[in-house]
Amino acid sequence: MKNNKAAMEMSVGTIVTIVLLMSVLVLGLILTKGIFSSSQKAVSQIDSSLINEVNKLFAEENRKLVLMPTDGVVELKKGNDKPAGFAFSIYNNQETSGVFEYKVEYVQDTCGIGSTGAKNLFEYKNYPTGSFTLASGTSLDTPYSVFFSIPDEAPLCSIEYKLTVTKDGTPYFSGEQLFLRIK
Repeated sequence: MKNNKAAMEMSVGTIVTIVLLMSVLVLGLILTKGIFSSSQKAVSQIDSSLINEVNKLFAEENRKLVLMPTDGVVELKKGNDKPAGFAFSIYNNQETSGVFEYKVEYVQDTCGIGSTGAKNLFEYKNYPTGSFTLASGTSLDTPYSVFFSIPDEAPLCSIEYKLTVTKDGTPYFSGEQLFLRIK
């Protein structure tokens, strides 16, 4: 009789534990889903804010290129897990459509890491290059982003890059200066 009572108490205790654990699991899943959906909304708002700001800058001035941040200076801390960088958009102010190519190149640095060291700071370990087609009087729907990833062992310094854009192989915009400051 005691064994049956002990077995019954143990099975009831096990069932209660399982129910409590399942409740905690369900609440954890709901909380995680809420966090991810709110972060997705925040990213969408940032993207739409960036696009609106770029369009406003193109409308206010007769510009071919808009760079964010507008001063061309990106400051990053060493060992930051989140890659960060700059974004740019191109406006085709010519009467014909064309194929645009962009390239971000190393210019100089203050810490002696040289071209190879500066190249290794890009998130994808190569100089950002790419191409796209734009019709006359249009700009990129979504600005292009260039990300840097700064390792813990990177020296504190400032690195200068330049952004060059060609249209159908001829210079369209040359030499927009970009500075990466490692803190």
